[in-house]
Amino acid sequence: CEWAAEYKILGYELITTMNDAKHSLAMYIRHGLKDVSVLEESKAMGISIVVIRIRQLTITNVYRPPNLEWPKPALPSFPHPAVYLGDFNSNHSQWGYSKNDAAVEQLTDLASFTDVHLLFDPKQPSTFCSARWNTEHNPDLCFLTKENSGVPLQASRTVLGNFPCSQHHPTIMHVGFGAPLIESTPKLCKNFCKANWVAYTAKVEDEIHRIKSIPENDCFIDLLIKAAMKHIPHNYHKVYTPCWQPETEALFKEYEKSSDPDTAKVLLESLSSACLKRWNETVEGLDFIHSSCKTWALLHKLGAADLVKHHEPKVTANAVASHLFHNSKTKTNKLTRQKVQKELLQGPTTSPLSSPYTIEEINKALMANKSRKVAGKDSISPEFLKNLGPKGRAWLADLFTAVHSTGKIPKSWRE
Repeated sequence: CEWAAEYKILGYELITTMNDAKHSLAMYIRHGLKDVSVLEESKAMGISIVVIRIRQLTITNVYRPPNLEWPKPALPSFPHPAVYLGDFNSNHSQWGYSKNDAAVEQLTDLASFTDVHLLFDPKQPSTFCSARWNTEHNPDLCFLTKENSGVPLQASRTVLGNFPCSQHHPTIMHVGFGAPLIESTPKLCKNFCKANWVAYTAKVEDEIHRIKSIPENDCFIDLLIKAAMKHIPHNYHKVYTPCWQPETEALFKEYEKSSDPDTAKVLLESLSSACLKRWNETVEGLDFIHSSCKTWALLHKLGAADLVKHHEPKVTANAVASHLFHNSKTKTNKLTRQKVQKELLQGPTTSPLSSPYTIEEINKALMANKSRKVAGKDSISPEFLKNLGPKGRAWLADLFTAVHSTGKIPKSWRE
């Protein structure tokens, strides 16, 4: 093929093509893929069909131009496992069209398509966007064969975004068995249960006398984080498979050697039974009376599959303070200003609100603060402050006194 040399895909090689005056069909495979053979190349009534086999899987690539009838038989029949995919250009309500056309009725009435499973998710984007009519359709389809028990071949389908110089959207289909992978958020997690709080407190007590109690408390934050990183176990959650046990590991190694689908099926059944057992144990152990932390953690995990985008608040504390400052400048007459100044001069010079903060007040505030809460913008967890020693708590009292007397609020508090 003359154009095949121009359309190269990095990491893939062209194995077969079918050319036409208007339409062409090509199939690429990944470099290094073994046990690949071309079974059939046919063109009947203008419909192009290419069939290849990769190990035990048969893949039938179809292209049907619009307004053409399906031949009889429309597609070759292959034993399980087999996949039929391509541009069918057929309208049916099962894949998003408002009504069925005559071509799809011919296709669904065929014996080869009475025992296949349609791989389609209406929540995903359409596979074709018409630039002329500004409409979206789903002409690109995928059908899977079923086992004797009626279970279809395991597969997943993902429709990507726009593709350059094409109205079709690329579609990725993963066929075969796959263990679920959990990807955690890239946030540093600390194990407070295994923390050495004695060493942490001693570290802060030894070095806090070098830091001044001023609103610019960046040095204090750095000291707490430095002590926490040294005496509190921490790590990032890695990608993992839930309920992966030694039995599952042995089956996985066996499957890597043999590539037997029966072994993969047993592996997934073992993984599913382990997940079901853990789920039953988790639900039976829920207790809202004594502690609801584990229950709320479970609810958060159940919603982790739907990734929530966290947006920064548009209104900050600085914006609120600036708004109040500008709107508080009311116009007053001279008599009112003189009256206010006179009342201020006659008032007491000191009050309980202006007295310095004490360690007892700091202790009460830390006791009222709940543990296991999310750290703020400064990455300081409540546990960091709760485990401060006498010197650290005295430093906090001096800090709040300085903020109260000077009116300067630390920058991290205003974000």
